[in-house]
Amino acid sequence: MSRKGEPCNKFAANIFNKAKCQNCFRPREEHLLNDSDMSQAKVTACGWMYRAPDLIDFTNPAQRSRKWQRRWFVLFEHGGLVFSLDENPSTIPQGTINMNQCTEVYDGQGRTGKENCLAIVTPDSVDYVSTDNKFDIDRCGLFFCLLCFA
Repeated sequence: MSRKGEPCNKFAANIFNKAKCQNCFRPREEHLLNDSDMSQAKVTACGWMYRAPDLIDFTNPAQRSRKWQRRWFVLFEHGGLVFSLDENPSTIPQGTINMNQCTEVYDGQGRTGKENCLAIVTPDSVDYVSTDNKFDIDRCGLFFCLLCFA
């Protein structure tokens, strides 16, 4: 059991309410995602996707043509979506998106002009990801929606 006022270190789903921890009874979103969580968590899905550059303005035609970055994405069971330069597990991730805080996943093609694109909305940011084909983006969207709205 954790001390009062702070979340426990590892989320474990409660038997009666899967969205709350059986150790501290707090929601999944309040649990911190740190390096030890990543090493202990089970991988739900992984693969290559493209990520839009940070601070890109899609309304500006000059910026809209900026090159998207090819990254290896790993989705963990606890909701961490991590992306890095290659698929080597020892590579330090370039970033993480906490899918537990995701409020919306929608088709990003209208905003970005890029086919097979999804927008992942969290309170902190909107991240755009895309794949090479429609099948892969549909599969990713399904995983993301399951995590966001579970």
